Amino acid sequence: MNDVKSLFLSVESMESGKGGIARVARLMAKVIVEEKGSMINGLKSLSLSDTYPVTQFFENALTVNGSYLKYVLYNNLARVKYNYFLYDFLGVMRSHNILPFLPKRPSMVWAHGIEVWENARPCYIETLQNADYVLFNSDYTKKRAETLHGQLRNSHVCMLGTETDDVPDAVIPYLNRKPVVLIVARMEKGRDKGHRSLIRSWPDVIKKIPDAVLKIVGQGSDRENFKKIIDMSSARNSIDLLGFVSDKELDDLYKNAQLFVMPSHGEGFGIVYIEAMRHGLPVIGSVYDAAGEVISHGKTGLTIDAERDGELSGGIIDLLGNPEKAGYMGEQGFLRWQKHFSYSSFKDRFVTHLGAFILRN
Repeated sequence: MNDVKSLFLSVESMESGKGGIARVARLMAKVIVEEKGSMINGLKSLSLSDTYPVTQFFENALTVNGSYLKYVLYNNLARVKYNYFLYDFLGVMRSHNILPFLPKRPSMVWAHGIEVWENARPCYIETLQNADYVLFNSDYTKKRAETLHGQLRNSHVCMLGTETDDVPDAVIPYLNRKPVVLIVARMEKGRDKGHRSLIRSWPDVIKKIPDAVLKIVGQGSDRENFKKIIDMSSARNSIDLLGFVSDKELDDLYKNAQLFVMPSHGEGFGIVYIEAMRHGLPVIGSVYDAAGEVISHGKTGLTIDAERDGELSGGIIDLLGNPEKAGYMGEQGFLRWQKHFSYSSFKDRFVTHLGAFILRN
């Protein structure tokens, strides 16, 4: 291999609003552009499902508007010019090095959670095992995957971060906020983000905190089912199913809330937790996944077992009913975000792994 450190970033999507994996793609793109000229020379990006080239990161960007055949062709032809291939998702890495008459190139890929756990597609696990460098978003994700599928070569943990170091402006003082609880998560069948537990617990919350409001942000294939569940709830008048909101609207929701809650049963990391912490919110997550690596239980929020009667509602009631305590947790969460989960923190971690990947291949 020659000495030119040229990178080809090949992703599912980098568009805003397309979930956590797209955020990881944007994080990688931002770091790579900033590192151009030091560690990296040539750059190009290819996205499978974006409807336009995401040129905010790369001048040399390409999208195939969802055509998998074109994606496979362009991704493999890029092996002629580019030395190192980075993928945001195993689903798109399946096409790596499949055309035998072109030079083989080393690959780095992210593993996020459910796609490498129980019921993982065999082609995903084969792709994972063939990767030259694997980044897991948390120790929980790595341990669960390797318990199921065996030890992987060159596998590492690189916890994520927000896309900025900026501190939100015009934040309403915590003690002046209304008792608003926020959840931001997609509503997909088979992906338990904790919506049902949260909606089920809400009547108990209202009994103790009558003016509390639950705001649910997100879309997905299960949205209509959740709407029916809300309509049948005795607390339906205090639950707002907001659907998709713009980045500006979401920022305002974080700034006005008192508490962020997502008692998921399968979170590989949980970028929304650190976004809530960036806004100074205490966070409630689950004991069943990686939330405990992000949330410092009892200090920046709580990790709870939503399957135990009253534990979720009790945690919400405790924090909404004790704004001084909750506000302190929010302050500690903000400091934890700055130290561990800001963009700069992520960049430091990712650059270390990127350097190791290039040096080894």
